[in-house]
Amino acid sequence: MLTFLTRGVAHRFDEGPLPLFTNSDTFPTVQETGWPLGPEGRGVPVAPEDRGGPIGAEHIPEWVDHHHDRIVAHLEHYFRRADDSVAYQGQHFEWFQQRSSPLTFTENDLLAIGALSVALPAQTARLLLEDRDNTFGELLRKCHELIEHRRVGNDLSTCPTEWLEAESSPFIDLYNALRCLHGSGKVITSKLMACKFPTLIPIRDHLVEVLLGMETSKLWWMPIRLLLTRGVGVDSTVGSILQGIDGGVDFGHVCVTRRLDVVLWMEARSRGLGRRHKRERIANVTGVEATTM
Repeated sequence: MLTFLTRGVAHRFDEGPLPLFTNSDTFPTVQETGWPLGPEGRGVPVAPEDRGGPIGAEHIPEWVDHHHDRIVAHLEHYFRRADDSVAYQGQHFEWFQQRSSPLTFTENDLLAIGALSVALPAQTARLLLEDRDNTFGELLRKCHELIEHRRVGNDLSTCPTEWLEAESSPFIDLYNALRCLHGSGKVITSKLMACKFPTLIPIRDHLVEVLLGMETSKLWWMPIRLLLTRGVGVDSTVGSILQGIDGGVDFGHVCVTRRLDVVLWMEARSRGLGRRHKRERIANVTGVEATTM
């Protein structure tokens, strides 16, 4: 009998649109992340040696440099074929995403985020698909116009920073429009945008937030970009290492931004962060529905 393991995420739906950008060339400050105060006012995450706790965003390059085999194992396990004894439903995200339309949200986008264990309320899903006033179609068109005009360097590591941090960016306009939909929190919104721009928009996930020490951070796109471009060793980056990984399971079709998401989520899960922090989170939330899918 085939066993499917899902990505369960507890998240809140009562938060308004959040800024995703920062003009800093470092990781977010302690006020933005909630990390303990350290030298020069920066957050100090838990050391990588603590296998039972978060790694912290600033320690990820060091962790990547010393855990190549573990990274390969995470990717192979996650993308193992569905006819094997254990499979993660998230491995089908790309299959659905690639069958959608670039200029409109379709049923395949809903199936893609469903593979990542989240879903929109039925009424919201219908409003998004119908898009009667073409709000989302127009924003998608503007985003693709930027991409087509530039033609090269359109992934998260190389795109113009104004795409990620300028208030006039259509990517930020699209994010805020999706966040205004009932039931579309920051997690679901990030996954919907990743359906349309998988190489550019990083998925936000509570387990990854915990692993990076960024649960309270209002920033996401620029910190993840910084993480991907951070130097590792003499002439590598986190992104180049992830791009160069080749395992016994075919995940060559998976972009670097998504590989990072998978590796961090699998590592967080292996440390038991999801079980412990989900219990704490639900216990501390009152008057707000915490949904696990």
